[in-house]
Amino acid sequence: MKNLKVGIFTEVYHPTMNGVVVSIDTFKKELAGLGVEEIVFAPTGRGTRPEPGVVRVPSIPINPDYPIPLPTLSRDFRHIRDLGLSLIHTQHPFPMGWTGIQAARRLGIPVVTTYHTLIVDYAKTHAKYLPFGPKLMRWISREYCNRVDLVITPSPSVRRLLQKYGVTTRIEVNPTGIYPEEFHQPDPTFRETFGIPKGRRVLLFVGRLSDEKNIKMLLAAFRIVHHENTKVHLLFVGPGPQRKEYEELCGRLGIAGYVTFAGSQPKDKTNAIFPAVDLFVFPSLTDTQGIVIMEAMAAGTPIVAVDALGPGDIIEDGKTGLLTDDNPSEFALAILKLLGDPLLRKTLGANAKKDVLRYSAAVTARRQLELYRSILK
Repeated sequence: MKNLKVGIFTEVYHPTMNGVVVSIDTFKKELAGLGVEEIVFAPTGRGTRPEPGVVRVPSIPINPDYPIPLPTLSRDFRHIRDLGLSLIHTQHPFPMGWTGIQAARRLGIPVVTTYHTLIVDYAKTHAKYLPFGPKLMRWISREYCNRVDLVITPSPSVRRLLQKYGVTTRIEVNPTGIYPEEFHQPDPTFRETFGIPKGRRVLLFVGRLSDEKNIKMLLAAFRIVHHENTKVHLLFVGPGPQRKEYEELCGRLGIAGYVTFAGSQPKDKTNAIFPAVDLFVFPSLTDTQGIVIMEAMAAGTPIVAVDALGPGDIIEDGKTGLLTDDNPSEFALAILKLLGDPLLRKTLGANAKKDVLRYSAAVTARRQLELYRSILK
């Protein structure tokens, strides 16, 4: 089979960084080594600039990080047939995704989608005053996935969920891979960098600071931990629209001096924080994969996470981490258990570091290529 050329249709790309952008970049890099060329179709936005292999379409910058694309206004689509695409791979069931489906049908080539985001649960969080929001997102998910030739999900839980929605298209599981070797060198100066007093055990959360990540539950759990052990500190790394709200909540809970919001950090710096902390904590209920879970595993850092979707599929409870219900008391109890048991921490970290190798970027990229070839046949 000749070398493949894949059109990636996405609602978001650089300079915005999130799990979808990380996924696109990781697969693009690894698949290039396997003879696959990927061309990214993405909206313009704040700070975008011409890049090789990226086609930008006009957009409305209502949200600078997540502009609304207007693909029908793009002149570049007039020449899409000249690119010689083998297939199209969409990343969202929104304007760019639907445009990708239409382009694939006109070109007579297959179309694949990865269902990255649990948009039904996002609607519950961000459109809670619209009672039809979750139902609409479920309908969109079903209709969209049933119009493509292959659906890829980052975890088995998401595949089962889409099947419950009524998706009948073939669904395969293939998570975004990581580079385990990038998480082996700890940063010995991170405490000084973020003003964390010496002698405190550090819990780390990496991700978006927003309600869909279940941050309020984590803060409630940390308040319980703090009541039992005042030598523990919680470090947040990542951006988010609700940071100020969470900072104010820490004040009301009496834990402000024991919680640090570090904001966004360079990727290499964040990678070095993972192996330097005592525990990684992840309360999210909406992550279809949880790449940061894999990164903590690669660092050998013990994990406490809520047993939901992607993290619940990746972590083997009691072997590579601890899983709990969505309950502050139970979550706090798991944290205190690990902090008080050095042998268990060491065992879980070592097991996780070994297990995560099956999620290396090279492994998942080869699987992606197999899936592409299977629908081209």
